[in-house]
Amino acid sequence: MSAPRILIVVAAACAAGCSPHYAVTDTATQTIYLTRSYEQTGSAVTFKDRVTKRRLTVDNPEITPIGEHEYAALREHLQTQARATGEGE
Repeated sequence: MSAPRILIVVAAACAAGCSPHYAVTDTATQTIYLTRSYEQTGSAVTFKDRVTKRRLTVDNPEITPIGEHEYAALREHLQTQARATGEGE
């Protein structure tokens, strides 16, 4: 199989089995949230925070796609912070 075909097969397999993950940073407070999907309306973004399970809307956020391992590590860190402040699951 040629290199371009292998790349297409790998990309298709990932698209079928990999969930997208996003770090959403509130640029006003520098607070980081994690989500798997979001809706954008103008400059506002609405999403479900995967740490607190709350539905949030943030204006002018920075949205960064992240990988599975980075998502898991960041989620663990944010959950630890949330538990320490009484905001966690």
